[in-house]
Amino acid sequence: MPASKHQLAASAYHIRPAEMRKLLLAATNFRDRCLIKTLWWLGVRRSELIQLDVRDLDVERKRVTVQEGKGGKTRVIPIIDDEYLSDLIILIGHRKTGPIFLSNRNRKMAVVRKNWISMP
Repeated sequence: MPASKHQLAASAYHIRPAEMRKLLLAATNFRDRCLIKTLWWLGVRRSELIQLDVRDLDVERKRVTVQEGKGGKTRVIPIIDDEYLSDLIILIGHRKTGPIFLSNRNRKMAVVRKNWISMP
């Protein structure tokens, strides 16, 4: 079945795998690479990303629970990439609670009002 005109137009706003690899290579630290991978693999929004808590990650079942997604709904997202899951485990370390992604000052991150990413 061929793609509709709407689907083709919308695909211009999606990152292709080659562009994702470039973006990951351009990340300056491990946390930023994990952050980019989370946006890519889980498809979460910026606000959902910074709300993710260590307790939302279920390592045994390979899934993440987004507590307050769009419309205040809770949803469970499977983690299908083992390398990504390993990266999250390393990033979290021994922490039992708190945000998965910490700022450079080891605090909760804030949503930055930036709607674009510049590619190298």
